[in-house]
Amino acid sequence: MKEESNWQAERFVMRARTLFYARVGLLLVGLLILIVPSWSRMMGLRGVLGYVWYVFMALYSTANFYVMDRGRVGRWFTFGTLNLDLLALLYLIVASGALRSPFLPIQLIFTLFFAMLFPKPGGIIPPLMLLPIIAHFDQLVYERGFVTQDIFILIFYSVLNLIIVYVIVYLSDREEQQQREIVALTRELKDLAVHEERQRISREMHDGLGALLSSLIIQSDYVNACTADEALKKEIAEIKGTAEESIEELRRCVQMMRDDFDLRKALEDYCAAFQQRSRVEIEFFMPRREFGIRPDQQLVLFRVLQEALSNAVKHGAPAKVRVSLSEVDSALMLKVQDDGKGFAWTGGVSGHYGLANMQERARKAGGTCEITSEPGHGTLVTLRIPLSGGME
Repeated sequence: MKEESNWQAERFVMRARTLFYARVGLLLVGLLILIVPSWSRMMGLRGVLGYVWYVFMALYSTANFYVMDRGRVGRWFTFGTLNLDLLALLYLIVASGALRSPFLPIQLIFTLFFAMLFPKPGGIIPPLMLLPIIAHFDQLVYERGFVTQDIFILIFYSVLNLIIVYVIVYLSDREEQQQREIVALTRELKDLAVHEERQRISREMHDGLGALLSSLIIQSDYVNACTADEALKKEIAEIKGTAEESIEELRRCVQMMRDDFDLRKALEDYCAAFQQRSRVEIEFFMPRREFGIRPDQQLVLFRVLQEALSNAVKHGAPAKVRVSLSEVDSALMLKVQDDGKGFAWTGGVSGHYGLANMQERARKAGGTCEITSEPGHGTLVTLRIPLSGGME
């Protein structure tokens, strides 16, 4: 999920920034070691090699600060520089006493950072491997053999490392789980807010616009009864017809906002009402099953169906129109085919505002709207909406 991915990226940058500040502190300690001769001798840092490595660490730490937020590149760069830190720490620990070095606790700090930044098995292997390597150099450099104290130190630090890894990985998993729950809850709250707003708007439309249109129809009947002028009666009848169509459209919009909206019934009712108004036979087919489509997809279906039927009657003069809705290859397929006059379709929608609107609606729903037509062979409008597609 996009929200979860963004959150993980932000969490990584925050933790990488913490690593940078820890490095700054360690670099300050390293600078003190370099400038105090007795400390340098104690740590085995003689000559210019210590200064060269110090400058190198300062450079890559600074570079890491500027690339840590660059996705995969930032992650790999951070992982690489952490391993360079381990090499520097290995040298410092071995040079100052190996398992008895005062800097050995710093290894725990790097185990912590590896576990925080890369809480996967492959990400926490490097710091865990540092302890056996230090133990090997302890025998190789100092040739003192394993004594009770060395065995205790090795076991003690190994256990501490495992505890740190377990706690950090566990907490990271819990944090990710909680974040997923928060994202899911946020999405549910948004859906609930949208649902409540849709219900409010539907009530306002029904009680406000519905009442006004009903009043207009009643007044049209009254005015029609009060006049004997046939021309005026005709105009009043057209006004009443327009108001009745408007209130039907309003009812459909309100129905689409309700939870109990029945897509099949709504499509059948619209085709039946359109057939009655236009006197054109409408053949409707839709499987008797639920498609589980979202409200935005339902709206696109209705608008494209309305526009296609209106264009067919207005420009094609058909005797019959076939309307079908089916599922093909995980997509909704709406087909509106008439047997009218047809036209020479070249694919361009310039000047054809209705066709342009249908294609734009389909595009916003993540689908396509294709028009096929030839003079004398009618017109076919095919709307395809992927069931997994989303609005832009």
